[in-house]
Amino acid sequence: MGVRRAGVSAVDCIRAAFPGGSMTGAPKLRTMAIIDTHEGAARGVYSGSLGFISFNDTFDLNIVIRTAVITPPAPPQAAA
Repeated sequence: MGVRRAGVSAVDCIRAAFPGGSMTGAPKLRTMAIIDTHEGAARGVYSGSLGFISFNDTFDLNIVIRTAVITPPAPPQAAA
């Protein structure tokens, strides 16, 4: 947990800290191009930041490394 200097906003802190850079050290554009040739569907969340900025000017963020996104199945369609 850190303490912000006076006059520094939550957004200033986030701009200074993100993006977090490469997760693996591999060139991201080339890596994603290779992945696209081997996988049949888009991955969705790959990396980035997940968190919140509250109304009282505090925030909590993390760097997304591996994320499971669970989507409920669609309801069955009625026969036409």
